[in-house]
Amino acid sequence: MAMSNGDAAARAQHLLRINTSDQRRFARIKEYTSGSPLLTTVTRGAPPEIRALARISRVNMMPFVIDSEVHSLFLEDFIIPGDPEGSSRVWGAWKRNRFNAHQLALYRATVSYGLGYVVATTGDPVPVMRAVSPRYMYPGYSSADPHWPTYALENMRDGSWRLYDATHIYVMERNAETGSFDVQRDYEHGMGVCPVIRYQPKMDLDSDLSGVVEPLYDFQDQINITTFLLLVAQHFGAHGQKYIIGWMMSDKNERAKLSASNLLSIPKNPSEVEVGQFSQTDLNPYIDSRADTIKLMSTVAGVSTAEMLGSMVNLAAETIEAADAAQRRKISERKLVLGESHEQMLGLVGQRMGVEVNPFSRAIWRDANSTISNLDRTANALAVVAEKLSVPPEELWHMLPGVDRESLNRWRGDVEDVGVRGRVASPSDGTDVSEEIDSE
Repeated sequence: MAMSNGDAAARAQHLLRINTSDQRRFARIKEYTSGSPLLTTVTRGAPPEIRALARISRVNMMPFVIDSEVHSLFLEDFIIPGDPEGSSRVWGAWKRNRFNAHQLALYRATVSYGLGYVVATTGDPVPVMRAVSPRYMYPGYSSADPHWPTYALENMRDGSWRLYDATHIYVMERNAETGSFDVQRDYEHGMGVCPVIRYQPKMDLDSDLSGVVEPLYDFQDQINITTFLLLVAQHFGAHGQKYIIGWMMSDKNERAKLSASNLLSIPKNPSEVEVGQFSQTDLNPYIDSRADTIKLMSTVAGVSTAEMLGSMVNLAAETIEAADAAQRRKISERKLVLGESHEQMLGLVGQRMGVEVNPFSRAIWRDANSTISNLDRTANALAVVAEKLSVPPEELWHMLPGVDRESLNRWRGDVEDVGVRGRVASPSDGTDVSEEIDSE
C-alpha cells in the first residue's frame, strides 16, 4: 500500500537528515579524487608566481590507486547451478542493460567511497538496472534486515527525486527555498523489496564505509607539499643565482635585462664591487622525499610500488608477480564481497523475470592476471590439471583468457557432436569399426 504524500515527503526529509554526515565525507573524497584546487592553499598576498607554482604542484595519485583495483574487476558471467536456461536469461538482462561497461563505473564509485548502489526496477523486456553513486543515494536500513533498505531516496540530478520503498516509487520535486518535498506521482515497482542493492569493497564490523581514498589523505597532502617545495627550489635556485654587492641599478628594466644576461659590465670603481654566485639548489632530496612518500602510500593502499613509481623496466616476470602478491590478495577479497552484492542484485532481477532465486548462484569474475600474452602458460597449467587430477577438459575451458559464454556453448556443442561420431569412428571397447556398422 502506498504512503500518503505527506508521509512520503516526511520520509524523504528524514533520509536526508540521517545521511548528512556521510554526504560530507563523500564530498571530501570527491575533492581528493578530482584533485580539487581547494586542496592547495598559499599564504594570502603571495606573489603570482608562487600561486602559479602551487596550482601546478598537485600530483594526484588517487585516480591511479582507484584504477589499479577497478581494472582488475570485471564480472564475466553469472551461473545458477542446475538452471542453464535461467542463467542465460539473467545474464541476458545484464547484457541488455549494458552492464559490461556500467559495472566499471559502479566499481570506481564503490572503491573510492566505500559504497555504491544499483537500482533495479521493472522494465520491458527485462528489468532496468542503474548504477548510482553514493553521493546521490540516501538509504535507510533497519536492524531487522541489513541487506535491503527499508527506504531509499535518490537525487536524479535533473531537479527531481525518487523515494523507494518495498512496493512503490514516489517521484518528487524539492522546493529550492524551503527544502521541502512535493510528491508529483507514485507507481508500483513490482520488485517485492526496496529495489536498492548496496555494494561495499570490503566488510568491516566497525565501519560501513571502507574506501581506499580516506586512508590516503595525508600521503596525498605530503606529495603535494613536497612537489610545491621542489618547484619553488627549481624555479628560484636550480639555475645558480648571481649576486652583486656594492652596486645597484636604478632602472628596474635594466636590472631585469642584467639578470638574464651572461655578460656583466661595470664601468667604474670595480674594486668597490663584489660579484659572486650562489651554488645551485640540490633537487634530489625533494625528489627522494616524494618517492618515499609514494612508496608508503602504495604500501598502505596495497598497490604495486613499482607501478606507482613507474619503475618496472628490466624487472623479471617473477619479481613483478611477487611485488603484486598483496594487491592480488586484496582483489580476491573485493571479488568475494562484491560478488555477494551481484548475486543479490541478479537474483532480484531473475526473480522478476520468473527465474527462481538460488542461494548457490555464483558470480564469475575474469582473471585479470590471465591475458592473451600468457595464454600458452595458462593452457599448459590447465592441461596438467586435466591430466594429473582427471578433471574433464571442458570444465577448465572457462579459465582460459578471453573465453566467453558464447564460445563455451559453441565448444561444448562441438564436443557433443564429436562424441556421437566418435562412438562409431573410434569405439572404446575394442570392436572393429566395420563389425559395429555391419551389426547395425
